[in-house]
Amino acid sequence: MVDASYKKKATELIKIAKEKKLIKSYAEFCDTDKAKKCALSKDDVIYYTSLDKGATK
Repeated sequence: MVDASYKKKATELIKIAKEKKLIKSYAEFCDTDKAKKCALSKDDVIYYTSLDKGATK
């Protein structure tokens, strides 16, 4: 269960971030240099998408 004071603090931080335009949509983030730098390579995408769902080793 989330403490009320913690929830209030988080809500205030989100409000401030929105006012300062620090929060972006996912589509806007994908166009940034940081998103391109952190993106998986094509080989990694193929590997991870080919794994069986729920399979563990």
